Amino acid sequence: MELKVLFIRNFANFASLARNTCLLFMLSYFLAQELYFEICLYKSNAMKPQIILCILLMLMCINPCYNQETSKKEKRLKAKIEKVHYIDSLMNSKTFVFMADRALPQGWKSVDLTTNYNFLKFDPELSESYMPFFGRAYSADYGGDGGIKFKVKPSEYKISESKNGKGYDVTATVSDTKDIYKLTLFVSPEGSATLNVNSNRLSSISYQGEIRKCEKAIEK
Repeated sequence: MELKVLFIRNFANFASLARNTCLLFMLSYFLAQELYFEICLYKSNAMKPQIILCILLMLMCINPCYNQETSKKEKRLKAKIEKVHYIDSLMNSKTFVFMADRALPQGWKSVDLTTNYNFLKFDPELSESYMPFFGRAYSADYGGDGGIKFKVKPSEYKISESKNGKGYDVTATVSDTKDIYKLTLFVSPEGSATLNVNSNRLSSISYQGEIRKCEKAIEK
């Protein structure tokens, strides 16, 4: 993953430099051509200094604009690289929290969860879920309060890089007295994530959201 980050950074810098250098060359060529035509057009020597001064002022404006645009791109690229490193560190720690902003039930419309408190803590030693559920229940949960809720050690837990090299795949199997949950989480390099939950008692459901560090996420 470190090599990918370096490649992204170097390629982006090269592409930005090449693009902006080409634009500056084209603009400089155009202005030089205009200067030549204007000098030839105006035979009065009194007009030539004015034309030259205007074009020089335009050329002086190019550099500040170029520097500002380059600075913005460098800041965005730096922030992106830092986020990729942060997500890498979470994946390497094997402990993090998924928080959803949208639920995608099977056969239902999507549900906005931005105001619905939820989390699923991924931890090889003790995973915990407090997720809402929307969909069909194949068997009744007598005495339960609904949702996908558990706090137990996973029987299976695996984190690996995605086959395309862009992100991570997390798989876990969790069993409690009510059900067996098979969790599949895809995490993008910058932290956005998609969670799929399959169980014996409930219809499958997906969630869209992001991963975060545990201490920052489970606070109500």
